[in-house]
Amino acid sequence: MRGLRATLPSAPLLPMTFPSRLSRALILAVAAACATTPSAVAQEAPYSGFVMGNSSPLSALIGTPGRWVTTGDSGWEVSWRLSSHAYGESNDRDAFLLDGETHTVFARWRGQVGERLTLGVELPWISHSGGFLDPLIDGWHDFFNLRESIRPDVPSGQLNFVYVRDGDDLLRFDDPVSGLGDVGVQAGIRVADGAGAGLARLPWTLVASADLPTGRLATLTGNERFDYAVGVRTGSPASSSSRLRWWLDGGVLVPGEVPIDGFETATAAPYLDIAFSWRVSDSFELLANVAGSGPLYHGELRMLADGPIQLGVGFLWRVSDRYALRMGVVEDVRPDTAEDFSAEFALVVSR
Repeated sequence: MRGLRATLPSAPLLPMTFPSRLSRALILAVAAACATTPSAVAQEAPYSGFVMGNSSPLSALIGTPGRWVTTGDSGWEVSWRLSSHAYGESNDRDAFLLDGETHTVFARWRGQVGERLTLGVELPWISHSGGFLDPLIDGWHDFFNLRESIRPDVPSGQLNFVYVRDGDDLLRFDDPVSGLGDVGVQAGIRVADGAGAGLARLPWTLVASADLPTGRLATLTGNERFDYAVGVRTGSPASSSSRLRWWLDGGVLVPGEVPIDGFETATAAPYLDIAFSWRVSDSFELLANVAGSGPLYHGELRMLADGPIQLGVGFLWRVSDRYALRMGVVEDVRPDTAEDFSAEFALVVSR
């Protein structure tokens, strides 16, 4: 396998410490949450939608937060996400090609710690290959008359992740690679119970996320740096009787450096995730998510320098009180800023 250019230095692991500002904010939030005695607790509704995330190989090196931890909800899930990439761009100095597939298996656990705090852990296993989805995606795009990008101009079933600057290969993968990705941890602290008026009628949660440097740049499964994010979440309370439920997450991501020559990560990037669920029956829900972020990199190449926006649609089928199946597809709403197409299949288990 030809991986990263041999001259790239091996990235050392950083000490496991939060930036000081994030640490102080988290400590104050935990203290405030623990000091408040809840009267009528209006927990947020358990989340049944997609855990959105950019699976484009270089964007996925940075841990943009997804929603899988909600306060008042415990359980676990296993999901399989199949993502297809078809993107090419060049200018006077750079040539960039992403042609292949990424298959990611996620194992996620979340559990309550007291009445206000929920913790979660996400373990991803990532595999890059030529894959088998190209004929299916060509048919999907033809049926819905969707944009084809560079698909008609490249062979089917090949793996080519290539970045060339001034004639030198800075990145080249053309043989399959796989490995453990960056382990994600997330904490949700409910700071408002939704017992007031106006916006105070909604439950509010402070969310903190971190991606640990367990992936490896040599297999394109991680940036070997810590990524941090802090944000807030609100949405429908669990007590709502409406068939329509919604959730909204927003915050700021602080990415770690991606140690590849020619790549400059953004200092910080805002992110936003809006989700809806329509309960058709007690056992079946229709799902929709829109998620995006600011640019993750600086530069002229569109996939790196433009903020990604994605749309996910699908359904959740509750086969019993504890077990549910979630399926759906994800498309890039802003072309060439995320993977061309993704499909997800998940088993969700509630406690």
